[in-house]
Amino acid sequence: RAVVAPPSGTWRPKTFALLTQFVEQGGTLIFLGRLPQEIDCEEASGAWEALANRALCIPAARETLQVTLDRALPRRFTLRRPDGKPAPLTYVHHRRDGGQEILFIINADRDLPQEYVLTLAAEMAQPLAIWDPLTGARTRVSLTPVGEQQQYRFTLPPAGSLLLVAGEGAVDDAPAARAMPDLNAGEIVPLPSRWDFTRSEENVLVIDRLDASTDGGATWLGEDIEFRIRRRLAEHFGTTPALEWQPWVAIRKGLFTGKGGEVILRYHFNSAVEQPHNAALVLETQGMDSVTVNGTPVELAQAAWHWDRSFTKVPIADLIRRGENVVDVRVNYDFLTEVEAAYIVGDFGVRLASHYAGEIVDEPGQLTNGSWLTQGFPFYSGRMTYRTTVHHPTAEGVRTVLRLQGASGILYHVRVNEQEAGSMLWSPYVREITELLQPGDNMLEIEVVASRQNTFGPLHEWQGDDNSWVGPNAFERESDVREGLSLFDYGLLGGAELVRVRAE
Repeated sequence: RAVVAPPSGTWRPKTFALLTQFVEQGGTLIFLGRLPQEIDCEEASGAWEALANRALCIPAARETLQVTLDRALPRRFTLRRPDGKPAPLTYVHHRRDGGQEILFIINADRDLPQEYVLTLAAEMAQPLAIWDPLTGARTRVSLTPVGEQQQYRFTLPPAGSLLLVAGEGAVDDAPAARAMPDLNAGEIVPLPSRWDFTRSEENVLVIDRLDASTDGGATWLGEDIEFRIRRRLAEHFGTTPALEWQPWVAIRKGLFTGKGGEVILRYHFNSAVEQPHNAALVLETQGMDSVTVNGTPVELAQAAWHWDRSFTKVPIADLIRRGENVVDVRVNYDFLTEVEAAYIVGDFGVRLASHYAGEIVDEPGQLTNGSWLTQGFPFYSGRMTYRTTVHHPTAEGVRTVLRLQGASGILYHVRVNEQEAGSMLWSPYVREITELLQPGDNMLEIEVVASRQNTFGPLHEWQGDDNSWVGPNAFERESDVREGLSLFDYGLLGGAELVRVRAE
């Protein structure tokens, strides 16, 4: 019933003809900002002016467009701020599916929550339910009558969303939604700042600076970040064009024909402890001829794998010495050779000894509030379970909510007395745990799930996490990288607290 034409320069002749036919049949055409001036890149301002005389021409402003659409078309629903104005940074997807009306509403503001008033016209004012796309659960929503219309008020957190469904089968005896209590009216019980913890996997030390020799160790290229060594080896063997192609394309083009040779890749790392209890070397390098640690050969025949089968894993705990350690990897350089970072994994801590390298240290016995990067885990990218004891009073009629303060992760699992209390994926990081608490002491566990960023990178972006796009360039284009490490904080940065609110 309405077509909005954005500011533009030229349109196809068939599209112009369709717009003209649409207006002739009573459709509402709205031009935003400037009129087009061409048709198929030929001057046609007169034709556009004639069409514009039968259309609505308005500035390209959000609120102006919203008001114009409201006047031009009857609305089945409106979504506004409490003051009646259009909500900024909000996206709504409306779909009809048989007898159901589906609304998916997104607050695209990454920093601020937003309050909304959803007003439904009489034909849409049917039983309304919230559908949880993660669990499939449905809860019934209470609507407030306003004349012949119905209203629903709600708040979305930063980057929050809501899936609402009205019509046939939307509710199906679903229970009424239980609102989160007003946490501003509750008693705040801070949780201890020190936590027992459990890692889900071995800790990791990343070694992404290495050296290389093409003459059996007589001369060396000089230690550098792995992508620069990869380039210099390609220059030496005349295979630089192969860096732009996948291996099978390089084979088809014959880019490695008659080229290659033996290379020694050398990795250095420091250890502040003598022979950690458990440590293994993990390498992505394909076609390794031999590996030595501090001059001692490592047996590769029975090697395991770590993360996936492309990563070879061999135990080296008894070869690590206090101070500097040297790993030499001999490879026959060809189209499958991976010149990549090396990793030491095991049961130890890691400390950043400089702005571009870490060293092995003793693992801490507990974690405190704050980033786990500075507590022995700068490159760790698994799950970390924080554990503490909380005391629950015997008083009845109190609802207890767990609230995380400034947590950093991609997912949080909560358990009380070894029972699942639910997961949190986005702010606000709150979870009611009333039903799982027992009088007296209770075991509370918060599992923080990290991404693989601090292990696999990119580790040298000069913009850090302000860089909005990660692709191959973020790992190796000189204008995008810096010498030092760019790591992302994970953990319970501001700790956690309980909020106890008396039930109404």
